[in-house]
Amino acid sequence: MRRAAFVHLAVALASCGNPRVTSDAVESARLPAQGVAWTSAGQGEAEQPRTGELAEDSPVLLRARPETPLSLRRAVRVERWQMRDHARIVVHLDGPAPFRVTEEVGATGAWFVVELAGVTPTFVERALPSKGVLSQIRFEQLPSALRLRLAHTGKIAHQVFELPEPHRVVVDISRDREGTRARRVVARVALDPGHGGIDPGAVGMAGLHEKDVALDIAHRVAPVLAMDGLAVTLTRDKDVFVGLDERTARANAFNADLFVSIHCNASDSRELAGVETYVLDTTRDELTRVVAARENATSVAATRELSEILANMRMADQSTRSAHFAVLLQRSAMSSVRLESTDVHDGGVKHAAFSVLVGARMPSVLFETSYISHPREEQRLSAAAYRQRLADAIINAIRAYRDGR
Repeated sequence: MRRAAFVHLAVALASCGNPRVTSDAVESARLPAQGVAWTSAGQGEAEQPRTGELAEDSPVLLRARPETPLSLRRAVRVERWQMRDHARIVVHLDGPAPFRVTEEVGATGAWFVVELAGVTPTFVERALPSKGVLSQIRFEQLPSALRLRLAHTGKIAHQVFELPEPHRVVVDISRDREGTRARRVVARVALDPGHGGIDPGAVGMAGLHEKDVALDIAHRVAPVLAMDGLAVTLTRDKDVFVGLDERTARANAFNADLFVSIHCNASDSRELAGVETYVLDTTRDELTRVVAARENATSVAATRELSEILANMRMADQSTRSAHFAVLLQRSAMSSVRLESTDVHDGGVKHAAFSVLVGARMPSVLFETSYISHPREEQRLSAAAYRQRLADAIINAIRAYRDGR
């Protein structure tokens, strides 16, 4: 955009086998030159966020690593239900606690691991009877976390989520039934960090530039998708200006299966705030047209005209796919940012005539990460932790879409 005057409920579902990654490489990764795809070769390791099962009212669980010192919580009891092909472990806590999910494969077999940060147990059991899909259930006390280790054989699907009142973390493990979901072909992704170079995009009251936020989030997304085996290109990988038409052309030339344009929203009103996801379509909403006009660097009248043009275009199938991906991304984003910032407004999925999406030959969305014109949201966008959660949202939405959710 042009210059203008973040429920502790989350769900994770994935198939074992993704490489484990560490955060250091994400922070220090350097992207290749423009138009060059990311690959996993030689990129080291980067921290993997958790993927999500997107039920109608269940957003994706994303990275929950604490950024500040944690107050200690207690695990007061454990419940479990085990069957041949499914197991559920429920850890009851005396308060909310961040957790992270990893997978380990070694000489002792395959393990699914959940670490509860800042948690100590009040129960004495360190191993629980196990059967069926799980061969072992163990608890390990670390200096700063309680670790739940679940041994299994074969491919599994897992789902992890936190529920309040009473606080508890629920872990579901199931044998992976291949073919139960229709997978979409997603092998190549185009990321479009908005603005750049002489075009700063929207600028917050404290001087934060939209172009810098968008590029940093894209840099966090790309290496993790590459570790997933996807080819990734960025329409710009440094602070340079790239025109809107060229951005779409680069995505088309790359034969991308998904196109995600990353931005920060802005408004003359300092009251407007929240996270929004847009798909290309006609709109009669004047506020939405104003948003599109800013991103398009045009007048509202020109954006209205573009809406009329789009109304005459035949793009029903692509619009449906874009809208579906937009829903996945919006749910993922709200789950992620609300892990700590529970007051972030859910702006929902909207339709607008964004020039950068016109002509894209693949499902495409424009992701408005937050309002940089809102003082509190500008402060959040300045923080690496908040940007990482936004990046996690994109990653998990792409994974969910790819897996046919």
